Amino acid sequence: AFEFGDERTRSGKYSIGNLRVGMETERYQLTAFIDNLTDNQGKVFSNGAANEFQRTILLRPRTIGLEIRTKF
Repeated sequence: AFEFGDERTRSGKYSIGNLRVGMETERYQLTAFIDNLTDNQGKVFSNGAANEFQRTILLRPRTIGLEIRTKF
């Protein structure tokens, strides 16, 4: 059974911060980034099913990366 407002479906409060720093030339673009800066593990969605079909989706963990683009 599924009920809206069921404790299993509540996501609770959370906040998320991302950081991006970049530089650009005529031909290249370089961007360093951190997504989910504080590595918050908030619940984005939960269907609250009382059987094997129960699903919960969490925020993506902290992701650190470098993006490089070029113009041809």
